[in-house]
Amino acid sequence: MIYGTYTIPANYKQGDKLPAALNLDWRGIGKSTSKGNLLDLPIMVFAQAVRDVEYAYKFLRSVKGVDPERIGILGGAFGAKIALRAAKENPKLRAIALLSPVTKPLGLESDRQLIASIHQPLLLVTSDCFGEATTEIAVFIVRDKRHRVLTYRGGFLGYALFSIDQELEQNIAYWFREQLHDTR
Repeated sequence: MIYGTYTIPANYKQGDKLPAALNLDWRGIGKSTSKGNLLDLPIMVFAQAVRDVEYAYKFLRSVKGVDPERIGILGGAFGAKIALRAAKENPKLRAIALLSPVTKPLGLESDRQLIASIHQPLLLVTSDCFGEATTEIAVFIVRDKRHRVLTYRGGFLGYALFSIDQELEQNIAYWFREQLHDTR
């Protein structure tokens, strides 16, 4: 998981295999304080966020009890774009969930190309008030039958979507569970 908080739903049954998640702070928070915040960082430092995801992935693979073949990623807002880039570079990330990815008209074609290069299933969670570019990306994503799009009414962004749908967190966890099921 990239940026934000996320918890495992309380209604998992005893003995269920739980998904593993690692929460990364924005660059400029935690141990990277006094180096600027994510939006003010030079593009080269911002680009290192994809490398941060790879380090986090390698760490998670090393944790006892984590199946290294069953790791997914979730990113919100700018973290969604970073999750997509990380998934392109690392096909072992088996599922990608995006919360309100920042999509702008000028970047629409590059976003389409990036999404088309991803071979893992995608879950897009967004709202309907972020303009035509976001709508076009949602339509583009849903063309692939492996992908799913959840669109909410109103101007909620990223993790604020959890406040309007009390079941969203559980639905995302179950989507990951379905995508990351053991195929051996």
